[in-house]
Amino acid sequence: LRPLFYADSGVAQGCPLSGTIWALTFDPIVRAVSFELHQVRRGLVSACADDLGIVLQRFKYMQFILPHLLAADQLAGLQLHAKKCIIVPTWTLPTLELITNMQTVLNNIHPPWRNFSIAEKARYLGFYVGPGATLADQWRAPTAKWWDRVLKLADSHAPLQLGIKLYNTAAVTCLSYVGQLHDPPDHPLQKHS
Repeated sequence: LRPLFYADSGVAQGCPLSGTIWALTFDPIVRAVSFELHQVRRGLVSACADDLGIVLQRFKYMQFILPHLLAADQLAGLQLHAKKCIIVPTWTLPTLELITNMQTVLNNIHPPWRNFSIAEKARYLGFYVGPGATLADQWRAPTAKWWDRVLKLADSHAPLQLGIKLYNTAAVTCLSYVGQLHDPPDHPLQKHS
């Protein structure tokens, strides 16, 4: 798309074409990485908007992703932001030795990748993944958001019928998203009562 469109900075949010331009540039990259990994059963790719999740069968398969990401940079100016990239070893909790070894491998594959975080858990599309993720992690942010909305609703002094409608649409929905995949802890709201 670079010969057709030139942008000094990102496409403005709210522009009617921004979603289309994003899909036209990001989808081929996701498909190429997905094809590369899935063809020989090296891993899976998941994308939602601009969030990219990749599960690899072996850590060394990071090398197969690199050519596609370099092409994305060259052709469309799309780059991974190292500060936002988190690698979660799913086979074990990361030790200092493991982190050092993984950073060495990343540096050998592509030096900027040595700045990727390596952690026991990471948040992807609102859910924590990884061996360090707990049920409390899954529910901490949603219950805090729910409580914040309950307090704002109480401060509004809305009439009962409107209050119920607002509670059901603005507060309960904070809990129902995570509730799709995780049962609530025994007393998820106890600290707020």
